Amino acid sequence: MSNLAIKGFVDQITAFSIRGWAKKEFDNTPVNIRVVLNGHIVANGITDRKREDVNKNTGSKGNFGFYIEFEEIRCLLNKLLVFAQNDNGVWLPIPFVPGLAAFEKRDSSTDKQQCAVCHIGMHKTGTTSIQTALSKYLKSKQYIYADVGRTNHSIPIFTMFSENPQNHWWHRTLKHSPDDIYQYNSLVSEKLMKSVSKARFDNLSLIISGEDISFLNKIALLRFRKYLNLLFGSTLIISYVRPPVSWTKSAFMEEIKLSTLNLPLTKIDISKIYRTRYCTTLEKFDDVFGKQNVMLKIFDPSLFIDNDVLLDFCHCIGISRNAIKNKKTIKTNRSISKEMFQLLYIYRKYGPDFGHGEIAYKQNMTLIQRLNKIGKTKLSFSQRLQKQILQNNLADIEWIEKRMNHEFRQKDHDESLDSIDSEDDILNVSVKTMESLLDQIRMQGISLTTTVKQDFSPNEVAKLVHKLRTK
Repeated sequence: MSNLAIKGFVDQITAFSIRGWAKKEFDNTPVNIRVVLNGHIVANGITDRKREDVNKNTGSKGNFGFYIEFEEIRCLLNKLLVFAQNDNGVWLPIPFVPGLAAFEKRDSSTDKQQCAVCHIGMHKTGTTSIQTALSKYLKSKQYIYADVGRTNHSIPIFTMFSENPQNHWWHRTLKHSPDDIYQYNSLVSEKLMKSVSKARFDNLSLIISGEDISFLNKIALLRFRKYLNLLFGSTLIISYVRPPVSWTKSAFMEEIKLSTLNLPLTKIDISKIYRTRYCTTLEKFDDVFGKQNVMLKIFDPSLFIDNDVLLDFCHCIGISRNAIKNKKTIKTNRSISKEMFQLLYIYRKYGPDFGHGEIAYKQNMTLIQRLNKIGKTKLSFSQRLQKQILQNNLADIEWIEKRMNHEFRQKDHDESLDSIDSEDDILNVSVKTMESLLDQIRMQGISLTTTVKQDFSPNEVAKLVHKLRTK
C-alpha cells in the first residue's frame, strides 16, 4: 500500500526552532519535513527522534519526532508552514496544535477570509483563456494564481492526489515509471507549497484551475479537500457546464485529438461513442465539498460580461477588471475544424497507434499543430444525431437539469449540408480537404507523387496524414 496520508502535528515553535511529529499511514519509515515562509524553504528536517507519546497513541514503534532549527524569525512565526513528504513524493501540510502560543496573535478573521478557489472546467468551456490570463496578467490584492510549473493545473493536481496517477493519459503516453512520478510530484508539490506559503504570507486567496481535477475519484477528492482545509478557511469549486449536444461534440473532438487508443475498424454509432457524464463528474464535488460550495454556471457566452468567460469568472470571485493587466480575451485553444477532425479521425482509426514515450507524444502534438491549419468548416451534428444523443443520455441530462434548475435538452441550431449524421460522413473526405492535406505535406519539404483524386480510401488518407507526424 502507498503511504498517501501523513499523520502529525507541530506542537512547539520558538524564534529559532520548531518541533513536532509525523507518521506515514502504513509504515514507520522516516518522513522528510520542510519549513516554509513566504514562498521560501527556510529549513529541512526528518523524523529521527523518539516520541513515546506518539508511539503510545498510535500503537507504533519508531522515531516519529522532528526538531528543526533555523535563523531567528521571531516576528513572523505565525506565517510559518510545515510540510511532510508522502510516499508518492507529495509535500503535504502538517497542522499546528490548536492554541499554540506562537499563534495567539494570528488574526483569525483574516484566516477565514482566505479561501481556495478551484476551477475544474468543464472541458472546452474557455478554460485555457482563463488559465492563461490569470497566470500571466493577474495583479490582485485578493488572489494569487498557483504556480506549479504549468498554466493548466490538471496534471499536477491529478498526479498529486490520485492513488493511481500512472493511469492519467499523459503519464501513460510518456511511459512514466513510479520513480518518474515520484520526482514529478516532488517538483510540482514543492511549487504548490511555495505558492500556498506566499498566499498565506500576504493574506491572499489561492486560485487553482485544471479540467482534469474532475477525473479524481471521491477518495482522491477527500485528500485534496483535506490539503486545502489545512491551509485555507474555505474552498469554492467552480465549473462551467455546456449543454449536452455541445459538450458531446467538443468532448468527441478532444478524445480524437488526444486519444491514445485506436478506434475499432468496425463501424461506429456516433450517437453512442461519447456519453455525457454530468452526474459522475460533478456529484462527487457536491458530496465532498458540500453543494453550497460548488458553483455550477451555464456556459453561454451571451450571458457573460462582454461575452467573455474570463470576465465572468473574475466577476464570480470578486476580481475587478483592473486586476487583469491585459483585458483582451486570450483564445489559445480554438476548436478544430470539421476537415481536421475528419483527417484525425481516419488517422486514429486506420493509422498506427498513438505510441508511447516522449517522442511519440511530441510527434502527435506536431501532427495536431499541422492539421490545425486545414479547413474552416465548423463541425456540426445533424438534427437526427442530436436527438439520438439526447435520448441516449436522458437520465444524466435530467440530473444536471435538476441540479442547476435549467433546461438543457435544446438542440444546436447550426445544422447544415456539411453536418455529420453518421460515421460515413466523417470518412467521406472532400477533394478540397485532400488538396489542403497534400499542400501541408509539401510545405514540410516532403516530396510526393500522389495527386488529388475523387476516391481516396481511408487507408490511403491515414498514410498521407502519417507523413505529417513523422517528418
